Amino acid sequence: MGLLVVAPDPGVAAWCAAPIETGIPGFVLRPPVLGREAVPVVTDPAEAARRPELAVLSALAHGSSEQGAAIAAAVLPAIRELDEDMARFYGDVVLNSLNDAARRALEAMRKGYEYQSDFARKYVAHGRQEGGRAILLR
Repeated sequence: MGLLVVAPDPGVAAWCAAPIETGIPGFVLRPPVLGREAVPVVTDPAEAARRPELAVLSALAHGSSEQGAAIAAAVLPAIRELDEDMARFYGDVVLNSLNDAARRALEAMRKGYEYQSDFARKYVAHGRQEGGRAILLR
């Protein structure tokens, strides 16, 4: 068993990296911390398809940056290939990680596009029924 702290915010990452006194003599917990700077920016769809979890982590770390739309454009099609529950969860994580400008850029890319997969049609229809929008990329 192990502990890994994922902290995209640099201040939180620094705080989490501080040694933790456990009260047990000689045992000080020093968890490894994965900060934003250690996560690559994944904008290549082929790379996202090969390593979808890394691509999702890239969206978490860098989705609010100016590269957010490019990251999402690579990640969202890749996660469609995963099982339905994971795809839905990862899609939510990715979209929640984006800033407003990245979300608008994704919407502009999709304008007028007719979804081909049953997966996409199902969630777009559900989003419309709920009065919102669904953003999925081919």
